[in-house]
Amino acid sequence: MKILMISPHSSWGGASFANITIAKMLVNCGNEVIYSDEYFPDAEYDGIEINHTPFHRQRSKLKCLFIQYVITSNIDVIMWSPAMALYYIKDILILKRKGVKHFSILHSLSLDRTIKGHVVDFLESIALSVLNGNVYVSNYTLRSWSKYIFIRNSKNIKKVIYNAIKMPEVRVPKECNTSKSKLGFVGRFSTEKQPEMFCQLSKFIGYELHAFGDGHLLNALKTKYPNVYFHGLIKNQEAIYSQIDVLIMTSKFENCPMVILEAMSRGIPCVVPNVGGIPEIVSDKEGVVYDVFDIDVIDKSVKIILNDYTNFSRRCIEKVEHYTYDATSKRWIDFINLLNK
Repeated sequence: MKILMISPHSSWGGASFANITIAKMLVNCGNEVIYSDEYFPDAEYDGIEINHTPFHRQRSKLKCLFIQYVITSNIDVIMWSPAMALYYIKDILILKRKGVKHFSILHSLSLDRTIKGHVVDFLESIALSVLNGNVYVSNYTLRSWSKYIFIRNSKNIKKVIYNAIKMPEVRVPKECNTSKSKLGFVGRFSTEKQPEMFCQLSKFIGYELHAFGDGHLLNALKTKYPNVYFHGLIKNQEAIYSQIDVLIMTSKFENCPMVILEAMSRGIPCVVPNVGGIPEIVSDKEGVVYDVFDIDVIDKSVKIILNDYTNFSRRCIEKVEHYTYDATSKRWIDFINLLNK
């Protein structure tokens, strides 16, 4: 199977990183993947060779040549982002008649929850309804997008496939010094992630705070919270999670966060908000799901985990087996086969 994936580089955030992970799984299953990456044409993807074609950057030129490219390259399946599916909707309809299959992965709704954001989502839903199939990374995303009548009434395949991670070679319960536990934040320093709420945990005694990532809020928080260790953007996962005992997430909305899966695979329990698809992957056995964005609530949640840390850690490792490459690859193979019937 020859698959064209149109998605940016992982530095753009968790959704694109998850797409690259999907590309790796599809390659490992024997497919050929052409990954369209307009900004990082020379980037490497963890040893997996994925080609790069900058469709976005050359829109005016490639708009006319795109159909020809797909046909001459013998593309069997195209994975679109919702926005690009809307832009190329005429091409999609033409290529569908020529036997090319199309699908999209729905990681979230628009980040902009203003009227403009709702209008964009509505327009994208029109494009998504004409695809052969859509994959949702959580039941939450399926329900959210299904509120649009075009998707709800479309005949395309709708399937939930959670994100997957490459598991560490050694998976054993983690040990923790509960008298001086290390709490970690991993993500963008942006408004929707609410990193300052994590930094406020520095007022409590007994915690060592480590924050990983970058974004427009980073410099201001560095100045305001000198007791927090700000490590910046680090790509080496082991370097990140070796310094964390409990993962803290304070996002206003998420779906199937990669950082939660990465942490749990290393036996790291999570304190996470009850938003989006998070409750579908974290239960009270692997961490604490809190309902109120309050620093005291988060502090109490951390203490619940520290009082039974070994059991929480063990259950994290057991739970994350559902999200391995092997388990998730089978779901992707089933979806691709269903798409091509």
